[in-house]
Amino acid sequence: MFINPNLSRSCIPFNLYPMKKKYTFSVFIFLISLGIYAQDFSQFELPQKPKRQERVSTYHKMLDSYQAIKEYSLLKSAAEDSLSLDTAQIQFYLGEDQYLPIYNQRLRYDADGNLGRLQDELLNPDSFLWENNSRSDLSYDMNGNLSETLNQEWDEPSSTWEPSEKAEYAYNASNFLIQITESEWNASSSQLVYTSKVDITLDENNLRTQSLVSLWEAGSGEWVEQWKYEYSYTANGDLLVETEFVWDQDLSDWINSWKAQLSYNESDLLILKEEFVWDVDTESWLNSWKSEYIYDGSIEVKEQTDSQFLEGLWQEVWKGEYTFDEEKNPLTETYSVLEQGASVLSYAARYEYLYDQEVLLSDLLAPSPGWFLADYSEQIVSKPLAYVSYEYNPDPAGFEIYYREVYYYNPAGFPLGVPSQSKANVRLFPNPVRETLSINFDVKFPYAKFELFDLSGRSVLQRQVENGTVLNLEELNKGVYLYRISTGENFQSGKLVKE
Repeated sequence: MFINPNLSRSCIPFNLYPMKKKYTFSVFIFLISLGIYAQDFSQFELPQKPKRQERVSTYHKMLDSYQAIKEYSLLKSAAEDSLSLDTAQIQFYLGEDQYLPIYNQRLRYDADGNLGRLQDELLNPDSFLWENNSRSDLSYDMNGNLSETLNQEWDEPSSTWEPSEKAEYAYNASNFLIQITESEWNASSSQLVYTSKVDITLDENNLRTQSLVSLWEAGSGEWVEQWKYEYSYTANGDLLVETEFVWDQDLSDWINSWKAQLSYNESDLLILKEEFVWDVDTESWLNSWKSEYIYDGSIEVKEQTDSQFLEGLWQEVWKGEYTFDEEKNPLTETYSVLEQGASVLSYAARYEYLYDQEVLLSDLLAPSPGWFLADYSEQIVSKPLAYVSYEYNPDPAGFEIYYREVYYYNPAGFPLGVPSQSKANVRLFPNPVRETLSINFDVKFPYAKFELFDLSGRSVLQRQVENGTVLNLEELNKGVYLYRISTGENFQSGKLVKE
């Protein structure tokens, strides 16, 4: 989550933020078994935040993807002794303070704090086991710069990972990004083929002065230039103007296409971003879009309003409102949008963020603050725990809980390295259980870590166990629980029923 007010996880083209994609789950049968009949959950969609529609730009998508990966870097070396973020989990709200886990995003780092693998899993509502969905493997050069990202999708019939996309990155002698090359998997040829490339020109201060986007032409086997971006800056190095050009084959020349002009206050805070489109007939720039930012006297953005130029007038179409706690941690995001045929903005969604204020984020092995919050992330100083998503219901008027995202932390060392795809091959008996639970696993592991969670995601039991350990669960409340047991880098999770 990012410093740029117009950038969010939802606009990342590579699968580094799969939790913001839309998924459909058939969980109705399972929920009936829990006695939950309030809604038909056979079609659950995880929505994107109600951000205004972004411009479709190959260049910006490629650059945003790269910046998103950088957000995953740890705040400090993973060799330090501290708690580390291991899993981000999406949980669907069932009502009465109950949540159903449906999505896991697991992260693995090297000792330098670089993300080595990001993998997401979906919950199978029939077996109640986590199943592979997609993953991204990342490589770095000798200077610690990201050199390659390989995205893969899980193929259930063959039980193998299949490549889907690849991005390669190149840098200058000062380790500044100067090229991104993307490829997609071609099933017919069973290989990755080029799709797009951006070449970046930097000045003596390593500020971008030009970006050239080319698309791969399979017929000729050559790169063909399509778009060009040029930049100018203020004396303080803040972006002032970004201009997009498109290549005209008939004229054999670059022609104007789009332009963004930015304005700042005396504190160098962005207060206005104006966007224009080029009119070929009049050969002039026409108003298109503008974003206005209001601050509360510090660096926190209190309000952002986006307007579109329609029929000669500016019309507000999107608004974001933000609050912060005394530690300057973001607390809420409230979004309003212009409904079709309406003349005023209406509430759409709200997000509330939860923290452990007794623990500083800087004391954790966690990604940069931008990973936890889609916008205005510089303010996070406390340990993020979760955020809750609300959708606005006009009848009766009010916000209703839809789902939440929960962050799980483990001791340093647990998430490091590349995880094995093998399961822990653990046997729990009996299941359902009434009094005692036997835990058996491969004898080559001297011990394992056993964790038990209720459906709200709260931990109810954590224990280091040996092969053959018998746990007394007689005092555990009746109900359905989730277990996770790890042996080395192998793990297994599933459902445990207490009768």
